[in-house]
Amino acid sequence: MRLTDLAAQAAKHDGWWRARLARMNPAVLPGEGSGATQCLQLLPGAGPERIALAAALMARLAGQAEFDLALRPAGPASGGGDLADWQPLAVEAPGKRTLANLGQALAAQVAEQARRGFFMADLLHRAPELRDMATPDLAISLDAGGPVNGAALTVTLDRKRRLAGPTTRPAFRPRR
Repeated sequence: MRLTDLAAQAAKHDGWWRARLARMNPAVLPGEGSGATQCLQLLPGAGPERIALAAALMARLAGQAEFDLALRPAGPASGGGDLADWQPLAVEAPGKRTLANLGQALAAQVAEQARRGFFMADLLHRAPELRDMATPDLAISLDAGGPVNGAALTVTLDRKRRLAGPTTRPAFRPRR
């Protein structure tokens, strides 16, 4: 797809994405990035409850019950770096919320954002109200495209159930 076509599609939802990104409360981990990456194999699956489990664990790690993480949806549109490869996903994980309930809420957000497509990568720099925003430190990827750029921790969830090989991989860039 040509860049002008991608930009025209993204422009249709530019206002919605600007408002959504302006409400973002990015998850933050203390420390400085080391640039190193470590991968661990976990259980396969990328259903709503698996996404909720990863989000709840990230909430504990960050010490935040309410935050936005970076979500890379499955099969993102390729834009040669012109489209953002993530979307904000609001997580509200108070201690008494079930994984099923959290999973339903996250799935509803993912579905709503899928109708909006991706935003242009330069939107965070182009919109004055978003210039202080950054990619959240915590990310979930539903695509095997590697860690989300700018995130300190990316958990990659694979929808395919395989008997061998890594399927769920947290890519952690240690901060110390």
